[in-house]
Amino acid sequence: MGDSDKKNLYKNKTLFQKIWYFLWTDESLISWMVLFVFSFLVIFFVFFPLSEKLFSSKLPYVVIESGSMVHEGNFDAFWDENGLWYDERNITKEEFENFNFKNGLGIGDIIVLRGKENYSLGDVIVFAVPDEKPVIHRVVDIKNRCVDVKPERQDISKVEYEECYVIRTKGDANTGQLKVEINITRERIFGKAIFRISKLGYVKLIPCSILSPLCNFIDSLGR
Repeated sequence: MGDSDKKNLYKNKTLFQKIWYFLWTDESLISWMVLFVFSFLVIFFVFFPLSEKLFSSKLPYVVIESGSMVHEGNFDAFWDENGLWYDERNITKEEFENFNFKNGLGIGDIIVLRGKENYSLGDVIVFAVPDEKPVIHRVVDIKNRCVDVKPERQDISKVEYEECYVIRTKGDANTGQLKVEINITRERIFGKAIFRISKLGYVKLIPCSILSPLCNFIDSLGR
């Protein structure tokens, strides 16, 4: 299409119609660039803030990037390989089968989170880790009473307890727990996984494997 033809298409249009045509019909390179920037601004400054309020979470959407929640084979195969760890901590096979996402989560899945005040055994949560990406693992223990270890305690022969709320998690596919997930406090938790969109997260993962510095910068803004 020549320049004169394009001018005729824009002729006699209102400002709104011109903008609409430019963004959604015009196939020029500058139109694509402007549309990309516009889409990014809408997603980052409109869609995500609204989602934060809707789901009561500062991080309402997470893409699974590691295999720590991936199950190989069916549930029985998973339990045969990993069940002893849970049995030793009084989590039975029957109990685990009633957990949400009992068959784990796959790399590339998008997880929708909802923030809560309290969480339950078996919930899949996302929590913050200093200077690293957030972690998505399963709750395996919740403590409501903690040992009071304040330095002013003089008599260490008497064990004192205080009210607390501390969560411990584990990646389903991991052989054990990470140091960062032994004592997770409420303020570190972004929310509980309530819904999964399978594999759609590869829309982010594939470009980010090429443009990792840009994606890391965008992720840091979100956190």
